[in-house]
Amino acid sequence: MNNYIIELLKGYDREKFADWLWRGLLSFYSSQSEQENAFEDVGSFVLSKESVCEGLAQIYECCVPSNNKLFFRQAIGDVVREHGNDPGAPLDAFRDLIYLMIRIKAYESLDSLVPTVGSGALGKQYPEIQYDAISALRSLVPSNKVRDVMSQLISCPNFSNDFIFEVVMVMVECDPSYAADIILRFEPQMRQLLKDSKQLGEDETNEFWEMAYYCAYYILQLGPIAWLTELWEKADHSEQRWLFDVIFKNPLFPIFIESELSGSYFIQVGSKRERLNTRNDYNLEKYLTIRRISFQSVSRTATLLAKDEKSVMPQDAEGYRNNLRKLIPYGTTSTKSTLLSGSI
Repeated sequence: MNNYIIELLKGYDREKFADWLWRGLLSFYSSQSEQENAFEDVGSFVLSKESVCEGLAQIYECCVPSNNKLFFRQAIGDVVREHGNDPGAPLDAFRDLIYLMIRIKAYESLDSLVPTVGSGALGKQYPEIQYDAISALRSLVPSNKVRDVMSQLISCPNFSNDFIFEVVMVMVECDPSYAADIILRFEPQMRQLLKDSKQLGEDETNEFWEMAYYCAYYILQLGPIAWLTELWEKADHSEQRWLFDVIFKNPLFPIFIESELSGSYFIQVGSKRERLNTRNDYNLEKYLTIRRISFQSVSRTATLLAKDEKSVMPQDAEGYRNNLRKLIPYGTTSTKSTLLSGSI
């Protein structure tokens, strides 16, 4: 069967792959009778796998000749770009294509997310597909292409502030040395999200703090933490001081601060321990000293949670939320307040 498919696909160019993908997906997501004819002569191979996405990925890996693989990757974006905003087009078809981008690392197709998910009818009619798009970008970092596409997406009219922490994590992972600038760039949007969350209620506010604490922990894992000093120097402490409280007063993933007689400080995040140069900034040293004292009384629940590897670095934010809710004893409002409180 594989030899037959290989021979069949030898003559496929970019346009022919795009046409084949779109017709196959349309058939699969139409009537039951049409599903049997999806993807024509190779449909039995595709549909025998656990999902359409996996079937197409295995076609790409096993049957598309090496000289034609670029055409296949480009064709994914062509389909999204050409049909993503079509009225009545099946949403799940585009979800399959987005996850196919992840599965076969189709960086060439990421641009297609901007005019469809970001500013087109697809993202406007189905706001939830933003999560799929951002998941794709998070799965393919670090990459200059990912950074550029994310920068365009967040400027689009369909972009929801609900995903701002995911954006920060993607952008910092692409450029860890610019962490301070990235955080300050998106701080107004994070602060606006907190304001909106408070208006919606306690559950939304708690979810904001969960993501803020996780985001802080995540980006501290990505590279040297010298950017903390830069962030301190550049921040407007009258409005942006809350950023440091999220980083250093993190009750879910505690950051431990140790000082030496010489006046230097060591920051420990998980198993990572690094010296922080305060540049003789008295206010920063005073802040770290206060935080060092306060961390002697971190709650046992939060400390145990931070040591639980299952909760530290999940593959995505949704997985983090699910793990978090299983691990924290959310039985009472007072427990929530103890672990998730925060203030600006």
